[in-house]
Amino acid sequence: MKAGVDLPGGIRLNACSPPLITETAQKAGLPVDSTVSAAECAEVYMDLMFGTQTGVVKAAGAQSAFQRKDDGLSKTSDMGNDST
Repeated sequence: MKAGVDLPGGIRLNACSPPLITETAQKAGLPVDSTVSAAECAEVYMDLMFGTQTGVVKAAGAQSAFQRKDDGLSKTSDMGNDST
């Protein structure tokens, strides 16, 4: 049985899977390639909170892997998450 389906009293259970947020990456000195703005991520959360869906996990973007280098962190690959 999927979580969030057939919950009592009209309760809905959804989840958002956010990647690295652009504003967070900027403040941490990380590369901002393949990041999602806080506003774009918030839209996914809002849709899940105020929509009618239940038992849904939505990706707010695709996450990228980073590897340490002498001059800091850099993007090495996409981790293969699908965005919904």
